[in-house]
Amino acid sequence: MAVTAASNDKIKVLIFEAKDLNVKNAKIYCELILVDDKGIAGKNVKLTKTIRESSLKWNQPFDFPVNGFKGLRVRCWEKHLIRKDRLLGQFLLDINTTQLINEPFDQWVNFSSLKSNELNAGSLRIKIDYEEAGKSSLSRSTAKTVTGTTSTSTTTTTTTTTTTTLSNGENLPKTREALKNSVVIIQEQLLDPDEENQFEDLREGSANVTFKPLVGFDLTLSADRLDLSSSSHNSEYATADVYISGGKWFYEVRIGGTCNLDIGWATKKFNPKSKGVGQSWTYDGLKCSSLVSGEKFEDFGEAWKAGDIIGVGFNADQNIISYFKNGHFLGVAHRNVRSEERFVPIAALNRNATASFNFGSKPFAFEQEGFSPLFSRLTKQQKEELKKLFDRYTVEANPIIQGEQLLLFAADLLISDPTTDSALLVLAWKFSAETQWQFSRDEFINGCVIHGCENMQELAAKLRLWKEELLNENKFISFYKFVFDYLREEKRIITTDEAIQVWDILIKPRDWGLYNKWVEFLKNENKTAINKDTWNQLPSFMKEYPVDLNNYDELASWPVMYDEFVEFIKNS
Repeated sequence: MAVTAASNDKIKVLIFEAKDLNVKNAKIYCELILVDDKGIAGKNVKLTKTIRESSLKWNQPFDFPVNGFKGLRVRCWEKHLIRKDRLLGQFLLDINTTQLINEPFDQWVNFSSLKSNELNAGSLRIKIDYEEAGKSSLSRSTAKTVTGTTSTSTTTTTTTTTTTTLSNGENLPKTREALKNSVVIIQEQLLDPDEENQFEDLREGSANVTFKPLVGFDLTLSADRLDLSSSSHNSEYATADVYISGGKWFYEVRIGGTCNLDIGWATKKFNPKSKGVGQSWTYDGLKCSSLVSGEKFEDFGEAWKAGDIIGVGFNADQNIISYFKNGHFLGVAHRNVRSEERFVPIAALNRNATASFNFGSKPFAFEQEGFSPLFSRLTKQQKEELKKLFDRYTVEANPIIQGEQLLLFAADLLISDPTTDSALLVLAWKFSAETQWQFSRDEFINGCVIHGCENMQELAAKLRLWKEELLNENKFISFYKFVFDYLREEKRIITTDEAIQVWDILIKPRDWGLYNKWVEFLKNENKTAINKDTWNQLPSFMKEYPVDLNNYDELASWPVMYDEFVEFIKNS
């Protein structure tokens, strides 16, 4: 007997895991989009579900309303940016909800790749089931692997070819089975036209970041909207006009007045007057506690006083919020900070508290390495020009600066010889590049925006300043440690030849008296690999033994390779 759908029934979707994806970095973004019967995503309701994890095994369930559930587009993206050149593969599922009541779907589905030279784009195990109100589901089927078309029924089916018309008027060929099946898989070869050149900035909003009170709240703001004060006995909320979706960001707050306030981050739509809408993660230094949506979460931090400068660091890639007091690290106050919305800085003040904010329009009192200021030195139009500038150094089929295009890029930055100049390594450090000897679109554009470089002349000038920064020992150590992770990528080690090549650029000019002997030791003793500990300890070893090893302490905890180097020197 057939079962009819009730308005409060649900479609349960469970994403198990993916395999064989063509990706170096295991951080994958899986996106589920509810679509209509033409394969077009809805515009007026919240239909997109996302997963961001550092593993391909998610076991992540989602609920969708039955009403309007016609189909589901599934996509996997590399890392954390939704952009065409990060897309690993996608497929579209045509859903017959009535049939789904009796016939759950549990399959390994092969992705269709948007790259014509890739035959295998990997696959994803997905389970879809119908859940009647008050009853459980997701327990009735066994996974199978399919490509192109599928049927979860044991009944013989027929295959027909039809088309889907996209909103740009193009017909999208698809192979599908008769709709008596609960789910039909459609292999898509095109992106929606409005996403064809999509680029999602890590940061969006005002260039000159300022505050505005949330609806229903009253705060006094200075002319530049960066100094806040409150005379209320209740918490008065304000958020900044900048929104971020990834990256590592930092701002500072000078505490004043009664010091009765909390500061941190919130989701874009958060408002404490609207219960259940959004969320906030903050720190109250008067009560020494972290708060979630205004409620105490746990004891945290140190007491602050008027005049203290509190740094707020948000690593949106690792989903953690940390705090600093007058440059001293207080710790991580919040972990697992996640949302489908963008994030925004937030402050809540009461009882004559005051706060002055610096988003980077002036130098930070206590700059924190690895974080970027929220203040943007470029306008939206200037960002668009940066995209055109990036395209000058790429080929259409591969939108990445690499190979010969990288040499052209280096020449325009006045880098005469990238094999002997540290400039490209310094640029990779400042742009947080992930793959050696190449720059992606988002790394280039976000790097230029963050550092206020509108063109190649400004970038070249900035690069000269960054190289001068390395005269500061702390800056050099930070850069030097970055280089190892940059070169090793997913490996635990780098080759000795590679290490020597980079040491010739970074270490040899520092006039270490034992450098030539060090290189001779590595080559003569056939050392094939350098691990992270050996790499990181070299500057300290150089400082401890600048000329000779006469006073070498064998009981010190140097890496084994340094002990072997000492023996080599003694024997020679």
